[in-house]
Amino acid sequence: MRTMKEDVIKVLKVKPHEHPEVYMLKNTLEAMQEAVGGYIDILGLDDNVCILLNDEGKLIGLEGNRRIGSDIIVGDFFVCGSDEEGNLISLSEKELDTYTKIFYEPQKFTKEEIEEAYEKNTGLVIIETFKDKNPVYVPGVLCTNHGPFTWGADAAEAVHNAVVLEEVAKMAYRCEHLNPEAKPAPQYLQDKHFFRKHGANAYYGQGK
Repeated sequence: MRTMKEDVIKVLKVKPHEHPEVYMLKNTLEAMQEAVGGYIDILGLDDNVCILLNDEGKLIGLEGNRRIGSDIIVGDFFVCGSDEEGNLISLSEKELDTYTKIFYEPQKFTKEEIEEAYEKNTGLVIIETFKDKNPVYVPGVLCTNHGPFTWGADAAEAVHNAVVLEEVAKMAYRCEHLNPEAKPAPQYLQDKHFFRKHGANAYYGQGK
């Protein structure tokens, strides 16, 4: 059984144009940020393994490194173990061997490939978020470390929804500032207010 918290973890360091190498990484936020050169992001590879990378790598133009699925990872990244509590831990010898083979060959990418992957995968994240939601009812989304996206039937409606989103965010901020313990209204009450104005059974404010 693995240790829940290790001061130093044995990981796999993967750099652009180079073969992977075993690396001893201090298990602190500061050390991890220094290792990736900025804010960190964690991407799961399987149940027990993840990669540590620069969260803003594509925005600041880091060099393409390896392709994982449909995405291109940029900058140095580190393959780490992960336990059930979400702690980063050392890789086992078997995992070190497995991921050394997976990432052994360096890859080259054009600037266009990296930018296309970034745009495409931002879209895929939004699609995944809305798989159980109606995009007409919720015409906007917040993406981590990115500005909001809004849409509508035309450009004017998209801009209108962007303004509404900003006003809602302002009200939410002021509410939490005045009362940090404020809780959302019960879901049934939220649904009542929404569906009386929207959908097939709307009855409020729908006069023609």
